Amino acid sequence: MTAQAIAAPPAYDIFAPDVLKDPTTLLNRLRAENPVYFSPQLQGYILTRYDDITAVLKDQEISSAMLTGWIDQMPQEAQQQLKALRSSLVLWMGHTNVADHQRVQRVLRRYFTAGTVEAMRPGVEALVKSLLDAVQDKGEMDVVRQVANPLPCNVIGELLGVPVEDRERLQHWSQQILNLFRIADLPTLLETQKAVIELQEYMRPLVQARRREPRNDLPSVLVAAQAEGAILSDEEILGNCVALMYGGHETTVYLIANTVLALLQNPEQMKKLKAQPGLIASTIEEGLRYDGPVDMLMRVTPKPLELAGGRVPANSMLMLMLRAGNRDPAMYPNADQFDVARQTNVRNLAFGTGPFYCLGSALARMEAEICIGELLRRMPNLRPQFDIAQPDYQPLPPIRRRLETLRVTF
Repeated sequence: MTAQAIAAPPAYDIFAPDVLKDPTTLLNRLRAENPVYFSPQLQGYILTRYDDITAVLKDQEISSAMLTGWIDQMPQEAQQQLKALRSSLVLWMGHTNVADHQRVQRVLRRYFTAGTVEAMRPGVEALVKSLLDAVQDKGEMDVVRQVANPLPCNVIGELLGVPVEDRERLQHWSQQILNLFRIADLPTLLETQKAVIELQEYMRPLVQARRREPRNDLPSVLVAAQAEGAILSDEEILGNCVALMYGGHETTVYLIANTVLALLQNPEQMKKLKAQPGLIASTIEEGLRYDGPVDMLMRVTPKPLELAGGRVPANSMLMLMLRAGNRDPAMYPNADQFDVARQTNVRNLAFGTGPFYCLGSALARMEAEICIGELLRRMPNLRPQFDIAQPDYQPLPPIRRRLETLRVTF
């Protein structure tokens, strides 16, 4: 499935150049005109209203659309070449059936408690200070590459028991795994497969070491659960170490980077936050709502759905546009405005909801609060070193984008 394969663009062209650059206008149109839209380009339904997205996420009969879908649509020869990647993906929590997801999730809840997350605060604070110390005297930096990327990389490296000297390798592996969440060709997916295999083989001896000598980390929790029968195999442990590494890294990178960008694009809001540092928690919530790190989740419905926005037949692919749901004016007044003091009782969709809700959401929020709070305290004159109307986005079709760089002076 590629843009080139579409003979004539439909009324809502998912691959139009302006949509690849910024999907906001298209998503606003869809939400207003056709909130449950069947896309012939994607062969699935695009949902854009908050209530419809929430109803699907909370429905335990609706499963996550497996990442293997891209592979299964490829020619037989390509499927054979990607067999190792597919074997790993079917074990990932969050990308399997509800029962298996909940089984692994119950194990990981033992680790991701409020107490465990709070105990990590001093370490996160020290990491943020060291990253900012490294750039303090330079007067400029790339927020993505020098702060937002290495911070969660080191945090998830600590959780996985990866030694400090090896943690930069996690960033490379994470960037390769991102290709699973976009339309990618065979050579690209082969590079992703190589990264997944390398990470699994890196983690294998570490997991074996935890079996002999447990520590306070995620591999030790998974090994203990395997002994109880709650985790089924070493391969399930390794596959979920990959999933945890990617999930714990990539989403936090872009929560931090996107929120800093929103502050730079809305200087009156940055001024308000600097004057009232106590608004940092609501700022992070607004960042999650306004430009969250996850644009879309995919689901497959085994049954017909009667949604407020329209009807969906059984066995349909659903593309839940979290970005659009989080900008739904029916739920959020002035939804396209960034407001660090926004008061709302509506829970944003950035980390999902229902049975697949992200376990690491509290940790990501804490990392972002500490990082952005310290950044503005240390560098109160933060200014963009680029055209603020033209951020350095890389399109990740369909309907996704990623901030590549965020150069600032201070």
